[in-house]
Amino acid sequence: MSTLPLLLLTLSCQTDPAARAATTYINQLQPLLQENGLLAEHVLFQAAAIYNKADRQGDVAKAWSTSVVPLAEHLYDQSTFIEPPEQWVSSHDELVEIWGVRAQAYRNISEGLQMADQEAWESGRLQAQTATQKEELWFDQVNTIIAPMGFLIDAYP
Repeated sequence: MSTLPLLLLTLSCQTDPAARAATTYINQLQPLLQENGLLAEHVLFQAAAIYNKADRQGDVAKAWSTSVVPLAEHLYDQSTFIEPPEQWVSSHDELVEIWGVRAQAYRNISEGLQMADQEAWESGRLQAQTATQKEELWFDQVNTIIAPMGFLIDAYP
């Protein structure tokens, strides 16, 4: 069980406008962070299947297209519905863009697997790697801002 909701409840009582805005934004992000953690789990599972040379490569391609890609696209789509406090609009827009690029990269990986196209798969993998690095940097930057307020965001709860 995460202590984040209890911590957010405590912070919501603060009078500092920056802390209230951060609390509001993090509360909005929380369901998406749960989904982001689930997505990471699905990606790791499929990456392991590829690494372990799964018995039937078609099963990996099917799982990627029916599990990873829809989840990534859903996460991206849902992130566009968040209306962050004014102080967080720019930062949130950046996260939405990162998740959109990652969803497209995962679709490219999926198509590369389905078509047995090594070049398409590798291109998608590099796009996903870049998006993941940007996502990690985004969370590092946000956590640097909110740490003095007394809390941190776990990207993969």
